[in-house]
Amino acid sequence: MAESILDGIAIDVELAAATAKSVQTLVVQPIALTFARSVDDLMNLLSLPLVLLTVGVSEAHRLVFFTQALVRTRNATRWADSPDARAEVQAEVRRLAEEARQDPESKFKPVDDAHAQLGHLLEHHQLDAPARALLFAAVALAWASFECAAKDAWIAALNSRPLQLAQSAFGSLPEGASAEGISGRQIGVGLLARYGFDLRDKLGTLLAPKFDFTSVSGIRGAYSAAFGKQADHEIALTDPPLGLLEATRHLIVHRAGLVDEEYHRRTGDATPIGQVLQLNGFVVSNLANVGVSAGCKLLHAVDRWLTSHPA
Repeated sequence: MAESILDGIAIDVELAAATAKSVQTLVVQPIALTFARSVDDLMNLLSLPLVLLTVGVSEAHRLVFFTQALVRTRNATRWADSPDARAEVQAEVRRLAEEARQDPESKFKPVDDAHAQLGHLLEHHQLDAPARALLFAAVALAWASFECAAKDAWIAALNSRPLQLAQSAFGSLPEGASAEGISGRQIGVGLLARYGFDLRDKLGTLLAPKFDFTSVSGIRGAYSAAFGKQADHEIALTDPPLGLLEATRHLIVHRAGLVDEEYHRRTGDATPIGQVLQLNGFVVSNLANVGVSAGCKLLHAVDRWLTSHPA
């Protein structure tokens, strides 16, 4: 059978889960946990068609086992009225199912059967658009998960280390720029009053709107402004495919996946301008895992910096 558009899906949920378990600082732990959950959601989203078919195939097998169990336990006429008969039949159904799972020659392979059915269904062109929409949504979620983790970790770090980090970020604000009562030289009295004239653990929150966390270059600029030229976060943010994930997400969200000149320029993709970008499970998994890897590296980098620079 030819490969389908949803073949090759493999998201590195283990890496995100391991990161959530290994970070040490209290401010990074909840962010890493949320990131791991988002990566889980990404895998669940992409797995939904196969999971639904697997459940359907399993239920079909279960009906066969149920019929066999009624005959073997001689409870066909007692099933409806006897709780004992129902319990006996259900026990036999479980035994038959377990026996089938353990038998290498058994035809009870719900995942394999579901995968074959999914491939057959995706041969129908009516499903091209829904499958493509699923892949597009996965790319958008992959970027959003990374972007949120990067921004939240930056804010948490500055809130917890205002003198070491926020002061540097404050000094990098463009001259004359102001928003929310903040400029490179002053903080408005109204803003101070809103927080009880105590901004010691709020500066990351207040400064975040002054930086761009919607692009790789913007995130890199925000981290450099606060942390300086630290190798750890630079490594996480200089992987070229991360820019491809950003550009692909931008094309999907802002151009409905129709390739334009900007996407050509940024990625070198060969899809003709005006045509819908063609993705499949392999491509989307590679793009998503770039975001997972970068997010994990960045969370570890912030965690290590905070650990080595006590408040």
